[in-house]
Amino acid sequence: MLCKLIYSSCAVRPLDDRALTDLLGAARLYNEGQGITGMLVYADESFVQILEGEQSEVSRLFAHIKVDPRHHEIREFGVEPIAERRFRGWAMGFAHPDRDWMRRNIEGYRSIEELPLWSQSLIRNAQEAEGLLSICAAA
Repeated sequence: MLCKLIYSSCAVRPLDDRALTDLLGAARLYNEGQGITGMLVYADESFVQILEGEQSEVSRLFAHIKVDPRHHEIREFGVEPIAERRFRGWAMGFAHPDRDWMRRNIEGYRSIEELPLWSQSLIRNAQEAEGLLSICAAA
């Protein structure tokens, strides 16, 4: 069964460009081999990600993600069946928007000091998280 899983989390420490490049390279390599597609947004020391693929593969990957020491405060928005992939063709799309872009494009956005991206006050449900991912993918 094809499904999507969306989650958010907080980075343990800020990730520089090198760490993000390494993370993305490893994710793309793994995802290509497992038939997983998706989108990752990293902003203000926060992650929001959607994973798409066969439920067994997505569940296996998410179990690994949950124990990754680079982040905490992991909030899963649930697993839902899907008829088709929204991010097909992307082993892992990626966006690293700056604060100015976030302020212009994300309703209710404030900097991490005020309201982190992974906060339940900003992203209350899977639809809002998926909306954020879609906006960033289109940019």
